[in-house]
Amino acid sequence: MILVGDFGYYFYEPAFANSLRKIGIEVVEYKTSYSNFIFSFLFKIENYLSIIGPVTFLLYYRLQKLSYSIQPDVIFFWRPTQITPTILSSLNKYYSDALLVSYNNDNPFGKQYKLRNYRLSILWRNFIKSIPAFDINIVYRNANIFDYNKAGSKKTILFPPAFIPDQIPDLHGIDFKYDVVFIGHAESKRIHYINFLISKAIQVKIFGTGWDLQKLHPAYNFGDIIPVRGKDYFQTLKAARINLAFLSDLNEDVYTRRSFEIPGMGGLMLSERTPELESFFNEGTEAFFFSNPEELLEKVNYILADEILQQNIRTQAKERSLLAGYDLDARVFKLMNDLNG
Repeated sequence: MILVGDFGYYFYEPAFANSLRKIGIEVVEYKTSYSNFIFSFLFKIENYLSIIGPVTFLLYYRLQKLSYSIQPDVIFFWRPTQITPTILSSLNKYYSDALLVSYNNDNPFGKQYKLRNYRLSILWRNFIKSIPAFDINIVYRNANIFDYNKAGSKKTILFPPAFIPDQIPDLHGIDFKYDVVFIGHAESKRIHYINFLISKAIQVKIFGTGWDLQKLHPAYNFGDIIPVRGKDYFQTLKAARINLAFLSDLNEDVYTRRSFEIPGMGGLMLSERTPELESFFNEGTEAFFFSNPEELLEKVNYILADEILQQNIRTQAKERSLLAGYDLDARVFKLMNDLNG
């Protein structure tokens, strides 16, 4: 398999490649980046503006040569925005036996993209036109199966997010530092929910990007809001009695990677309620859910009042995640069976 992507974050292409190798699949990584500064700079411009320019063509010319050289069974494109049906047909011309597969964790049909700035409104135009040219399209959320099929997808497969056990450090002995933690970027809905909790004397610690302290309730007293990544991310989750999980309006999500990371690492998740999440975790024994600010407050107070309940939830959430196969290795194993089915 040739895996095509930018390999910018471990939990995306690199972790996926590692899981493939564990089940005996040979993976050749083809990175959509350049060591040459001029090429790298020009490609970033083409990518930012969602245009197919000379550097993009050079990128795929090199992929054509690689495909002809190693003759892969699959060419797997990770979140391809710089793609066209012509480029895909040219790959088939060089080696027609390769299965052309796309995977996208974003929602290219999300209404919010059309309501944002011009760059975001055109972000997915090339990819959507290319959907019929892929042999298989892999989607992140069930609702996109209909969207892709309507756009001409030959075969559409669901691949939900997962947690990565190898990424979770040894977190034994960490004491609780916070009652409630949220890690993520700022959105108006999230600000509204968190301000409601703070106004009711709930201590909420926020980590992430895009937060304006002036938009938070005056009682927020944790100082500047910064992002946490890597080991610090998991240590922060572990140090909270309750981990809030909000869903992205931009992608119209029904779950996120964090929906599986928190339970999978043995954290206590209090998440926005969706039918999909309720099918993955039993409420009251493996996770908690809310549908409005009042229910959120009620659940926070209920959980904080019972330390035995907290520990039971963490233990059972982790057990469910492992036994049900919500880890990346299990997800990838199932995906490969679906691809070959």
